[in-house]
Amino acid sequence: MPGINSILSTAVGALRASQAGINVAANNLANASNEDHSRQIVDLRTVAPNITPDGVFGRGVSVENVTRIRDEFIDGTYRRQAGIAGESSARQQLLGRVETVLGEPGSTGVTDAFDRFFNSWSELATNPTNPTVRNLVRQSGQDLVDAFGRVADGLSTVRAEGESRLLDSIDRLNALLPEIGALNQEIVAQEGNGVQAPQLRDQRDALVDELASLVSIDVSRRSDGSIGVALDGINIVDGAAVQQLESRTVGADVAIAVTGRTSVISNAGGSIGGTLSFLNGDLADAQTTLDEVANALATDVNLLHRTGTTPDGSTNISFFDPAGTTARTLALDAAVLGDADRIAAGTPDAGGAYRSGANDIALGIADSRAQDSVTLGEGFTERIRGLVSDVGQAVRSSTDAAEVQSSLLGQIENRRAGVSGVSTDEELVTLIRYQTSYQAAARVISIADELLQTVVQL
Repeated sequence: MPGINSILSTAVGALRASQAGINVAANNLANASNEDHSRQIVDLRTVAPNITPDGVFGRGVSVENVTRIRDEFIDGTYRRQAGIAGESSARQQLLGRVETVLGEPGSTGVTDAFDRFFNSWSELATNPTNPTVRNLVRQSGQDLVDAFGRVADGLSTVRAEGESRLLDSIDRLNALLPEIGALNQEIVAQEGNGVQAPQLRDQRDALVDELASLVSIDVSRRSDGSIGVALDGINIVDGAAVQQLESRTVGADVAIAVTGRTSVISNAGGSIGGTLSFLNGDLADAQTTLDEVANALATDVNLLHRTGTTPDGSTNISFFDPAGTTARTLALDAAVLGDADRIAAGTPDAGGAYRSGANDIALGIADSRAQDSVTLGEGFTERIRGLVSDVGQAVRSSTDAAEVQSSLLGQIENRRAGVSGVSTDEELVTLIRYQTSYQAAARVISIADELLQTVVQL
C-alpha cells in the first residue's frame, strides 16, 4: 500500500499541474488583445498508478504539454480569402487612380478638349479668312495636345506607382520567407522532445497570414512541426529552405518569378496578383486606347489638312506632327505651331491656288466629330467615352468585389477568433478552477505533513 511519501508525490504533482494551469490562463489573459495569440491549454496526463496486492492506487496527474487551440481548416479558408481580398483591394485602389487621371466628365478631360477643338474648326468654317479664328484653332489644337499629354503622363505616374507597389510587395514577401524558414527551424529544434512551442507557432502563423494577403499560397504541415509553403505549385518554403522572388518584364507585361527559374508565376493571386492584373490588363488597355485615339486623330486630321491650301498658298501641310503617334508624343506640326496662317481652311482652286473663303477643309474636320474615324472605325469621343465607361465599370465592380471579400474575410476572422481567440470570462473561470485545485493540493500536502509528524512522534 502506498505510504505518506506517495501521498506527498501525488499532491506535489497536483500543485504543479494547477500552477501550470494558472500560468497558462494568466498568459492567455495577458494576450487577450493580441490578435496573433492563440488560446493555450494545459494537456494533463494521468500518472501510471501503483499496482499493489492491496489494489491499484493512482499517483495523480502530470503536465504532458501546453498546446494552442487552432483549426487548420479555418486557417486555410482564411488564407485563401485573404489572397482574394488582397487581389480585389489592390486592383480597386489603382483603378480609382486611373479614374481620377481621366478626369471625365470635366473641363480637364480629353472629351471636353475635343469639343473645343471641333468647335473651333466650325468657327473657322464660318469665318475662313479671320486670323483670330485661326489662332483659336491653333490654341484649341494645343489644348487638345496638352489634354492628351496630361492624361498620358497621369497614366504613366499611375504605372510607376503600381510598379513601385509591386516591388515593395515583393520585397516584403522576400523578407517574410526567411523569417518563416527560421521559425520552422526553431520549432523543429524545440519540439524535438515532443513538447509543443505554441508561441513560435503563433509567430509563424502570423507571418503566413501576411504572406497569404500578398500571394495565393498552399500550406502543408510536416510531422516534425515545420510547414511547406507553395506558390503556383512551387515550394517557396520547405522547412528551413526558402526561395526568393523577383519582378521580370516579359514582352509588354510585368511578371514575377522565382529567382533562378526561367518560368514565371502564372497565378500569383493576392495583392501582388491584383497589381499585376491592373498593370498588364486595366492600365495597359487604357494606355493603348488613349494612344490609338491620339494616333487616329493625327492621321485623320492630317489626311484632310494636307489637301488644303494655306493663305500663303502652301499645300501638303500637316496640322499635327506626323511623328506624334502616341498620346504622349502628340504635338502640333512645327509650321502650324509657329504660324497660324499655316492652317488650311479650304482646298485650292483648279490651278492649285489659294481660294479666299474656301471652307471645305474646316467643315470636313469639324464634321469628323459626328463621324467614325477612318483609322479607328468609330468616333474619337465615342472611343474615349467607351474607355471612361470601361474604367468606371471596372472601378465599380472591383469596389463591390473588395467590399464583399472584406466582409467575407471579416466573417472568417470572427470564426477563427471564436476558436482560437481568448475569452476573458472563460479564462477567469479557468483561473478560479485551477486556483481551487491548487488550494486543495496544498491542503493534501498539509495533511500529509501532519501524518508524517504523527509518525515521527511515535
